[in-house]
Amino acid sequence: MAAERGRTRWGLILPFLAVPVLVLGFLVVGMFLWALTGEDDPRAGGAAKVPCAGALAFGGAERPAGAEPHDCTVQRGIDTAYTAVLLMPRENVRYWLGHTYPDAPEPARTAAPAGRSASR
Repeated sequence: MAAERGRTRWGLILPFLAVPVLVLGFLVVGMFLWALTGEDDPRAGGAAKVPCAGALAFGGAERPAGAEPHDCTVQRGIDTAYTAVLLMPRENVRYWLGHTYPDAPEPARTAAPAGRSASR
């Protein structure tokens, strides 16, 4: 059967070629959207809130007396990382660190009181 003058067989083949291209395009776009939306998901490596006692226990510590837990998180992926933010008087920090981690090096001074520069 010969094709009519002015018509080709592409009219039959084109729908069969367009379907796989569209499916593949939707899959690629879906993968990018899935990858971008998982950053706050704890299962995808995002940070999740945890009790501060658990975060400190991971590092072999206990909450110091007079310290208020502020924000404690865990981030899991290839490694596990805990972050514990405690509010306590500045003068008690070095004492707590020294007794909790006696073999650790002396902490460096990185922050200065308001109005003064940091010294090392």
